[in-house]
Amino acid sequence: MEISDKPHSFLLLISSVIGLFFSFACRFSPKPVSTFPGYSAINDVTYYKFCDMGSGTMPGADSVKFRIMEVAVNFSKMNDSVFWSPPASSPGYPFYYYFTYGALAHGTAFERHLIGTRKGDSLIYILPSDTLFRSFFHLPLPFFLHKGENVKVHVRVAAIMDSLQYRAALNAIRQYRKDMDMQEQLNLLHYAETHHLPDSTRKGGIYFLPLEAGKGDSVKDGNLVSIAYKGYFINGRIFDSVSPESPLQFRLGDKDQTVAGLEIAIKMMREGGKAKIIIPSQLAFGEKGSLTGIVPPYSTLVYEVKIVSVKK
Repeated sequence: MEISDKPHSFLLLISSVIGLFFSFACRFSPKPVSTFPGYSAINDVTYYKFCDMGSGTMPGADSVKFRIMEVAVNFSKMNDSVFWSPPASSPGYPFYYYFTYGALAHGTAFERHLIGTRKGDSLIYILPSDTLFRSFFHLPLPFFLHKGENVKVHVRVAAIMDSLQYRAALNAIRQYRKDMDMQEQLNLLHYAETHHLPDSTRKGGIYFLPLEAGKGDSVKDGNLVSIAYKGYFINGRIFDSVSPESPLQFRLGDKDQTVAGLEIAIKMMREGGKAKIIIPSQLAFGEKGSLTGIVPPYSTLVYEVKIVSVKK
């Protein structure tokens, strides 16, 4: 019996037509349009503009996977107020990140876009705050931002390095950290002297000053604790606050619930008690600062804390 090849030919024709349709659809599909004047669209929610064009050369395709990009970054709200102000001794961009090109290729839209930049380029990206914190910081939104609110990422490509240059940069960073650690100790000593903090208030590596004695249960590991607090730097600038009406609740002793210095202080308190606590960076956010960038590296922190409730 002879089998006709007409059905097969018809299927090939249909497949070709469908393929051409999708090819043309992709080619002529509208590109994302920026809703922000002066910015170009990367996708429907991420936009960029160049502020300065660098003079550096881009690494060749054969060596790019072995290169590291040093990027200086500021994160700000849409009104250009940065999440925190860098110290006066460190003007300009407060954060430096080091990315391999492989990491950039698997990052967020603005990270992938950085692959096409060169040393000296300065750009501003606009993207949703929840995308930045969820996908870049891998953290929930902080209290001062809302889901759907856009933020700006101000970027300067500081260097594109090979492995030897990267090691030299790391050595310079280590020396810088030693200097910063010494400076913090001097600043803390000056703060203690000007605020007349006696040595007797230094307990467990922190300064602990009771303001009101609580009358409730003492706080122990495993307790479900609700606290209200105001956190600020030693220059008086507030970086975080939680009201008694909406307290922060966590189980004391659980990992990564709060900074170590605050846990030390809470264990000295009772329900209803208030205290002022001065915490050096070693028991706070350390040499890296907070992941959100709100607290810079080597920052001594001051907390005024109230124990709202204690549950066993």
